Amino acid sequence: MAHGESGATGPRALAFSPSGLLLSTTDTRMPKLAQIAASPAVEAAWLFQSSLVQFRIRGDAFAVGPAGGEGAPLDPDAPESSGAWWADERARLFEHGIGDYLRATFARPATPGSLLADAPPPETWPAAVPPEATTPEQHAALALAQANFAVLAIVPRRVEILELRTAPHRRREWVLGQDGWVRTDLVP
Repeated sequence: MAHGESGATGPRALAFSPSGLLLSTTDTRMPKLAQIAASPAVEAAWLFQSSLVQFRIRGDAFAVGPAGGEGAPLDPDAPESSGAWWADERARLFEHGIGDYLRATFARPATPGSLLADAPPPETWPAAVPPEATTPEQHAALALAQANFAVLAIVPRRVEILELRTAPHRRREWVLGQDGWVRTDLVP
């Protein structure tokens, strides 16, 4: 899935960096960012229903928010080792990688996952936040959304693919070693 690609569901906020980092978006108010800072090992898995292929990526994660990203486990020669690259990518994802509705979720007045009973009424929340504001309300919502928007990056260390359409199923993994990726066929 390509960054910014539009489909029936609109723009997608999932991308890959030039060095193959998996990029997504998150809200800076979420507890997962403190959890990742304390222990960066993560795993992401998803199933593409139409092709019956499951992907699982394990690696180390870090987030890049308004203040930048510190402690990113990257090769110093990678394009992503530059703070300027991350600032540009964060701005690009915010403006072009997500739609107005998803952008509005970053402008909600309450922390995601907090009690709805303690939050302002949902009908007062912005429903859509365009990347360019034209009204004072949009300017305020856009500023809040930008402050809460972060890029979540996963440095892949192990990738597994399970193909469920074949009989028997097929399962393979790639593990990153000192000399590059090593593929192993596994029992599904």
